[in-house]
Amino acid sequence: METAVIFSNHFRSFKEIFPTVSNYYRDCDLYLSTYNENYDYFTFKEKLDLINKHKNKDKVELRKIRASYTPLPEDSVKFIKNVFDDRKFEIVTEDDFQNWYDSTTANNKNLKFNSIQETFFHYGQFWSKLRGLELVKNSGIHYDFVIFNRCDIIPTSNSYLDIVNAFNSLQKSGENTLLAHKISLKEGMLYVNNQYFGCKYNDAVKIFNIFSNKLEELFENPLFLNFKTEKSLNSFHFFGLLLQYAGMNVKTTDFFYEQKIRKEHIMRGINLLDKKARQNLRLEENKLFSL
Repeated sequence: METAVIFSNHFRSFKEIFPTVSNYYRDCDLYLSTYNENYDYFTFKEKLDLINKHKNKDKVELRKIRASYTPLPEDSVKFIKNVFDDRKFEIVTEDDFQNWYDSTTANNKNLKFNSIQETFFHYGQFWSKLRGLELVKNSGIHYDFVIFNRCDIIPTSNSYLDIVNAFNSLQKSGENTLLAHKISLKEGMLYVNNQYFGCKYNDAVKIFNIFSNKLEELFENPLFLNFKTEKSLNSFHFFGLLLQYAGMNVKTTDFFYEQKIRKEHIMRGINLLDKKARQNLRLEENKLFSL
């Protein structure tokens, strides 16, 4: 099964995890769609300083402010250009995203947010995936399967073939099936992690065509009328809604269990393949930030 992998969203620790993920996907074609800024990429001390500086803001509000973004380092830009063919990567800006969003929602005031950061918080990760899929489409190569992998996530199985084989065993026709790590119902809505998933190429095109062209129709769903103001609703709810609209069957597998590699991992020099060390750091993070 010819497979393309799209690394998307903010760059974060991608340079450091690249040896691991490139080996994991060694028989696949790799694409990258990222931004010229990093979001929420801090050491624990840097994040505590940010929280203390903005004590009047809660956890959700803090994610939507300008201070949560930092410029993509020049050495990261050089790394991208050295590793990826020009036709297989894209570094876009916040303005690029905002121009797309404004043109998409020009006739619907209900889809306008108070700031570009707030808009980005809700939809930036989907637009990054959409742009990555455009790179795949423009390659002229026929792919059967597409895996979307957030830039700071390392897979925990032995090979991407675990994912492909799990997908093949879970579906019969091969169409309208998406494989994810976990699905659930929250606030009465389908809740699907959008950071790491896979599906047939044609289904990926269908899903993101809906996102790109029918955003206003999605929000006619009565369940999503309060998406702008209800803090308990997030991009995982939106992804569930998007998949329902596309008529996708969502299946799960533990092979999609992911581990985010944060700046603290890198600064401490932790072995990224040491599961125990990663778990301990996660526990420390939970204690510090009550995540």
